[in-house]
Amino acid sequence: LHKSKRMQQAAKEQLEKAMQSINEELEMAKKVQESLLPRDIAEVNGLAVAAAYFPCGRIGGDLYDIIKIDENRTCFAMFDVVGHGVPAALISAMVKVSFSKNITRDTCTAEIMERINKEIVNFFHEKRHITAFLGIYDSTTKELLFTNGGHPSPILMHPRGKLMEHLGNGGLPMGMFADIKYEVSKAGMASGDCLVMFTDGLTECGNSSNALFGKKRLEDILLSLPDESSTNDILGAIIKAQLFFSGNSARSDDITILIVKVP
Repeated sequence: LHKSKRMQQAAKEQLEKAMQSINEELEMAKKVQESLLPRDIAEVNGLAVAAAYFPCGRIGGDLYDIIKIDENRTCFAMFDVVGHGVPAALISAMVKVSFSKNITRDTCTAEIMERINKEIVNFFHEKRHITAFLGIYDSTTKELLFTNGGHPSPILMHPRGKLMEHLGNGGLPMGMFADIKYEVSKAGMASGDCLVMFTDGLTECGNSSNALFGKKRLEDILLSLPDESSTNDILGAIIKAQLFFSGNSARSDDITILIVKVP
């Protein structure tokens, strides 16, 4: 009996050590993933910026970035690897590396996305599903050139008359086929205009009644805010509404929000 208890205690201690090791590795992975996200982005190239990332677990598959190309052009990007946890995090890290490399070679959003897609497909033996949005804003022309690869359409708010544009152009998610071709679309972004990018973890989050947060709820929040709202005000209103809606319901997907406003 005593021998059996000692064996059980030894097995318990081994299990606890293994769990501690796993937790330490996950914590390290979390720090690595956080290092892939941009820092100090309250103002980039004259644009007001705010962002938030809430992984479903310790790490996830969402990714966003904002990069100053030159004095007039700024690129913002959002990617969502289907799934979450370690596998999605590893793929998102590769997407980050590919994006960082290709943004220095080209400033055509369609060609950048095509190169990233080809690298992902060639690297993995199985098909992957990665939605993506790339936009490049030019402060001299007041235009946003963008490509959407199966990503939830960002909302472009025009304060004059509370007009909204949904920036989708029918592209396929990355990671499915090597020869996917993407298109470039254009939208005007004048002073006061605000672009709200998000992953489907926001609009598809649920509550105890099995209802979804939905894009209409997000639109209503944006329409209710004063035109002079800062990017932090807008971000805070969205997060507050999402938390109130979901209550104690467990998050089932990563949530990422990136907001850019022209001063």
